[in-house]
Amino acid sequence: MCVKGAACKFSHDPASVAQTIINQENWETPTCWYYEKGMCSKATGCPFQHVGDVPQGKMPRTEREEPDDDIYTAVKVALTAAVVIEGENNVQRMRQKISKYCHDSLQGLMKVAGPAKALIDEYADSLFSKIYAGFGDRPWLQQMDFLLVLDAAVKELLPKPVMTTVSFEDIETFIFQAHDRALDEQRCLPITWDTVQQVVQGPKTRKRVYAAVEIGRKAAVNKEDVFGAEDFARTWITTALIALRKDCGGYPEQVLDTTTATNMFVSLFEGGALPEARMAEGWPAVTGWKPFVQEVVKEAYTPAVQASPTGHIPIPRATFAAAYPPFGE
Repeated sequence: MCVKGAACKFSHDPASVAQTIINQENWETPTCWYYEKGMCSKATGCPFQHVGDVPQGKMPRTEREEPDDDIYTAVKVALTAAVVIEGENNVQRMRQKISKYCHDSLQGLMKVAGPAKALIDEYADSLFSKIYAGFGDRPWLQQMDFLLVLDAAVKELLPKPVMTTVSFEDIETFIFQAHDRALDEQRCLPITWDTVQQVVQGPKTRKRVYAAVEIGRKAAVNKEDVFGAEDFARTWITTALIALRKDCGGYPEQVLDTTTATNMFVSLFEGGALPEARMAEGWPAVTGWKPFVQEVVKEAYTPAVQASPTGHIPIPRATFAAAYPPFGE
């Protein structure tokens, strides 16, 4: 039936045509992968075999391979327990988000030139604030161990010239300390906020009191010679009320009377806002927090308790130490 005659580019030799037919019969056309998945859109125009009666119409999905790097691997390990609760698909998206948080936390750092400890602390604050902002509503978040995540991110992302100024052992210590401090702060932030909202009246007053309370807690966290929950609490209360006194022109009682201040700090301490490490070192378990807080608040409201020009904050002791000896004595 060929009408091209001698101009046809194919052979008209009967033996060659017969061999071609035999070869075609022996050749097996590959099956269509898309048809098997229900995603082939070419119908009868598809060059591959459509085996069986598989309904078509599914949208093609892009299958992503998980990254193979230290940060993602650390995140994957940290979220292992969450798979049971959230499911693999949800947790995979969480891994990608937290890995992105690790990189995003580099933005805006003020200590990029060091020292190493300050840079690690600042990076940890940025990272964990993002993690808690993104997943703070998850009840399982407190059970996740993010130490490996911080460790991998610090060693991979922070500037090497700064990190190499200290020993490997020091870096490990700084990472461990930054992890515990930053996580503890994120754990306590909602407790502090909720307590101030419940005890203090008025939005403007709440804002001023909350700012002072946060200043006080940071001062207690950063004070190197603090030991025990009682010592931490004393520093927190005194520094917070000094900050409030400064904000109120010397009269903190105008926005927060001593009774309300006492109730607020008792609620904070009994509500879990103190660092777990300090609580483990001892606290006034026999008497409870109220007598201690009443005495420290009373001392802090006296005009003599003020910050010095150098910024050093004296912590009044009075005779309270005799009435409440350190834990275990």
